[in-house]
Amino acid sequence: MSEAPNIDYEALEAEKSEEVRGDLTLQLKAKTNEAGRIDSLKRTILSYVASESYDSAKENLEGYINFKTEFPLFQERSQRYKEHCMDLIQAIQLKRNFPGITSLSFAKQQEIHESVIQHFEELKMALNSIQKIERELKLEDLRSTTWFLKTLNYSLLTVATVGFLVALKSGLGQSFYLVVDRLTDQITTFLIELFPF
Repeated sequence: MSEAPNIDYEALEAEKSEEVRGDLTLQLKAKTNEAGRIDSLKRTILSYVASESYDSAKENLEGYINFKTEFPLFQERSQRYKEHCMDLIQAIQLKRNFPGITSLSFAKQQEIHESVIQHFEELKMALNSIQKIERELKLEDLRSTTWFLKTLNYSLLTVATVGFLVALKSGLGQSFYLVVDRLTDQITTFLIELFPF
């Protein structure tokens, strides 16, 4: 009589769970690579979340928003997005580190991982909104700077023109009149001498 092979179902389940967890990490890292420039806020925060450095992600997001003091409205306008991002990071952390996830069925684990991916995509959109607010404020600042420089340019041109006209009228104008009068006399004298009547 042959013995049935001993199959350790718990070990197989744990192995499968670890494989699913690894696949999730790879999926999140792939989505992070699609998130734009390497030095952008979005990519930095998503990288931390994908590598399960949740505290670093929260600290960087908080620091980034608090650091942008050159745009006073930035903190105010991005506050609700920041809070939403913090909630999403927390939700991703809780679902990825769900206690007893290995005791759940494979389908339930898959469902939790799909939920993590949805939260990750939502986090990406919220971070995109924060970057959009920053770009809008930079553009407004650039426009106001351009407006100021144009106004300054026109003011300087006006002052220079008025100064030239005043100089022309007082000193230069008199000299110009004398030169033109003298030149006219010389031309007239030359013509009279050239054509005697």
